[in-house]
Amino acid sequence: MTDRDATRSSRRAILIGAGALGLAGLAVPARAEPDPPRHPRTVIADDLIVKGPVPWVDVRAYGAIGDGTTDDTDAIRSAVAALPPSGGTLLWSAGSYSVSGSIVFDGFTDLTVRGAGGVAITQVQELTKTFEFRSCTGLSVRDLTFVGCGTEHSNEPTATSFNGVAAIFLFDVTGVLIEHCTVRNHAGGGLRWSGALESAWFVENTFVGIGVPSIEPLANNSDFAIGGFAATRNVDITITGNDISASCFGIGVSGGDRVVISGNRIHDIPGQHGIYLSATSRVTVTDNVITRTYGLGIKNQVAESYPGDVSEVDVSHNLLVENQTAIVIATTSGVAQSRHLTNVSIVGNIIRGARESGIYHTAGVDSRIADNHIDDTGNYGIYLRFVSGDITDNSIRRTGWTGLWAQVDELTTIRGNVFVDNAIAPRTQPGDLGRTEWSHHVYLGTPAEPRTPEPVAVLTDNVHSAPSGEPDTLTALVRISSPVTTVWSDNINLTAAPLRVDGTIRHSDTRYSPQASIGAETRGDSVVSGRGHREFHAAASPETLPASSLYAVGDICWRTDPAADGPLAWICITAGQPGTWRALS
Repeated sequence: MTDRDATRSSRRAILIGAGALGLAGLAVPARAEPDPPRHPRTVIADDLIVKGPVPWVDVRAYGAIGDGTTDDTDAIRSAVAALPPSGGTLLWSAGSYSVSGSIVFDGFTDLTVRGAGGVAITQVQELTKTFEFRSCTGLSVRDLTFVGCGTEHSNEPTATSFNGVAAIFLFDVTGVLIEHCTVRNHAGGGLRWSGALESAWFVENTFVGIGVPSIEPLANNSDFAIGGFAATRNVDITITGNDISASCFGIGVSGGDRVVISGNRIHDIPGQHGIYLSATSRVTVTDNVITRTYGLGIKNQVAESYPGDVSEVDVSHNLLVENQTAIVIATTSGVAQSRHLTNVSIVGNIIRGARESGIYHTAGVDSRIADNHIDDTGNYGIYLRFVSGDITDNSIRRTGWTGLWAQVDELTTIRGNVFVDNAIAPRTQPGDLGRTEWSHHVYLGTPAEPRTPEPVAVLTDNVHSAPSGEPDTLTALVRISSPVTTVWSDNINLTAAPLRVDGTIRHSDTRYSPQASIGAETRGDSVVSGRGHREFHAAASPETLPASSLYAVGDICWRTDPAADGPLAWICITAGQPGTWRALS
């Protein structure tokens, strides 16, 4: 036996010995072996570990019955009042406690509130918090179940206000751990906070909201299972291992810094979003499973009211299934273009069945979008606006609209991505952009005022295929809009769709590139249209090349000066006279 085991055994012996504690007002009858205790005030303390000489109080010692019928509110308040400001442990022995008002904990330091055995606390008063912690430091809430009335928490006709009526409410709390608790049927949410929240851990809890039909799509009437949007400071918050369902929102943090949201299971959210962050920096959202949300899966937005930029956003290795759009990292429409999200990483996520897009990202500087697997989206696979950075090694399959739609405004690398069966159901209504922006594997353009006047996009080592058959809606494999300058090399096109170029297209290495720098290395019938140019290598004039090459009758070709020991090269542009070429100075 270890010293710790011995300590626990000795404490257990002290706690369950009749009268051994010597606490005023606490009756602990002797326990006859081997019969189990039957007195309603017997304290079962097997799981209670008291570190140091701190007081502890059992709520039943102050008159709480825990029979599921008696109103225990006053007795529980008396037990709380018996604790000194320096804290201690408020113990709830097994039972079902009914309360008709809030239990307020104000100004405590080093306070533990925990159950010992199966403990349920049922709130019978409408529009009322169950636990309210104010100005506490060093708080632990563990092993309790909270049951609410399930009624609307707002008196407004539309029930849309965020008023914080939840099972557990925190105001100006520092150093809090809430773990192994269950919250059911609380219309105002499970765990809410406002004011300042610092150094918080919310671990392995279960939250079940009021669900449908009480929560309608886009409603706010259940607020957050876990969240604080009316907060002045949210720092060092960890939310991990929780199971959340049937709430209007899953998890929400506003203005957070150093936030970790990991390993949560968020499912069947009928109102809005799974994870909703506002202007939260240095945040990691990883290893969560988010399924069947009416709104977005994961969102971090910068609104016009937020004064600065947001940085270091990591969304990685999450599984998102059947969301509106799976991941949104963006500024709102009213935010000036000079405002940015910097160092955004969206990596290794699996996205399936998004009703709209897989990834939606705007205003990103030095963003990294890599190793994501996106299947079966209604709209775009990846949508980027005012973005620069690296888009690498993603798999984008079966998208209704364009696989990758991007407005780039600084150097952006698009490398090693696999595009399969994209643009299978684009919008084609009269007056829309169905045949220019939504009907491709890749669309590249620039915003009206890019940060770089002529931004460069590097496309290399990407693979394009359509094993299910090339739809008539695929109007171009890749469309490059002016004024993007595109560096193109070593891409494999297994379709017959053309490349449409309105900007400038260059080759990264005229000496070592394959024969055709754009179009299909493996499909000679791919064509190039537009005002861009293309390069290929040959030792003779383009007129003598085989018909299967990318040179086509009608091209005008310029002969280039080869690098040392390199082959001759031609740059060809369409819509010229057949078989003509001229030297390029």
